[in-house]
Amino acid sequence: MKVANSAATMCRAVKLALAGVVIPATNGLVAEDVDQTLRGIGQLATIGMKETDPAILKVMLNK
Repeated sequence: MKVANSAATMCRAVKLALAGVVIPATNGLVAEDVDQTLRGIGQLATIGMKETDPAILKVMLNK
């Protein structure tokens, strides 16, 4: 399901790019360049997962 979702999202992104749609750097996690965007996503994953990982583990162990 993750692969299908990723592929569908990629197709939508390509269609938008071909249509000339641009996401401004002020929108969400998008930054001025790819490196800044990836650094921001890295921070999100690192900081955000500190609380998410134990929550996921708790759900899995309580099945």
